[in-house]
Amino acid sequence: MASERKLEEVMSDSQENEPYINLEEKPEPQSGEKPQPLFPQTDVILEVEGRPIHVNKQTLADSSPVFKRMFKSDFKEKHMSTVPLPDKKYEDFEKFVFLIYNPGTQFQITNDTVLAMLSLAVEYQVTAVQNRCESFLTSELEQAKRHKMDPNDIPTVLSYAECAERYDLPSILQLAVDLLARYDVNLLKQEGVKDHVTGEVWTDILEKRNSLLTTCLANVARNGLAADVTATLELISSMEYESLVNRQLMGKYETLLSNACRYYNQYNLTLNQLVDLIIAGERFELQTLLSFAIELASKCTNFDSYMGRYHEISDSSKLKIAQRKLYLQKSEPSSIKIIMK
Repeated sequence: MASERKLEEVMSDSQENEPYINLEEKPEPQSGEKPQPLFPQTDVILEVEGRPIHVNKQTLADSSPVFKRMFKSDFKEKHMSTVPLPDKKYEDFEKFVFLIYNPGTQFQITNDTVLAMLSLAVEYQVTAVQNRCESFLTSELEQAKRHKMDPNDIPTVLSYAECAERYDLPSILQLAVDLLARYDVNLLKQEGVKDHVTGEVWTDILEKRNSLLTTCLANVARNGLAADVTATLELISSMEYESLVNRQLMGKYETLLSNACRYYNQYNLTLNQLVDLIIAGERFELQTLLSFAIELASKCTNFDSYMGRYHEISDSSKLKIAQRKLYLQKSEPSSIKIIMK
């Protein structure tokens, strides 16, 4: 997951007129001591959990229609020097205000803060912060799709799905549904997924999973390559949780993919597919597949010039390909003649 840059470093990069702020370690004001303002040119105090956050009305109003109505319309808060905000958490709201004041800051949103920041951004209609939160959620879910499945990720993905439902974020919800559909239904139930999403979303998950299962079994049954090798391998791997398919299915699919490398002409294997097979072999520790794929890559004259997903191949496999090619150039130079599309 994304790592949070130290706030001390963030603040050192802030504008010259901004005061030093450490959101993680702030000493409590001593009795009788006047709290120092968090932001410059403050004219109102937001009181959260009995603690003050000194802010500027105009700055908040410029970013939030809710704050604008609060401070500019004929509401009682317009004339209050201290505005209490009940049912809010001090640490969350402080970071939220920090993001409003510093829309371009390098202060990172993390898994620990994103849901709280998004909730506040939606409530106060702060588009800039909401967009940052949505971008973070999208990035996290897309990254998860590229990695091997881990049941420990289910609670996090579930929390994203609930959030996407609550705030009507269809693209994020679809990404979450696609991820959850890769897991065993019984495992999803054990993790409380069925109880925490709406009936409509649960149905979407089941339908997506049924589609994946059908595609997977069809791909393995026929003599050809899957459209998405990694997704198929992940699905087969997840089936071990529900005992629908055992290791023999994984072995059968690995054999199919290995044969695609051995008889690449018959399978019309492309460079893009070959790279996918190497990545899949690494990710799922399929040594037989990896061995055949590396051998084919070492005999391919244009493999090194392929851009695509080449950067996702590990340095170890790249080294093995280079070493094997060097060996063949000395011992069997005529074998390095394959040109793939």
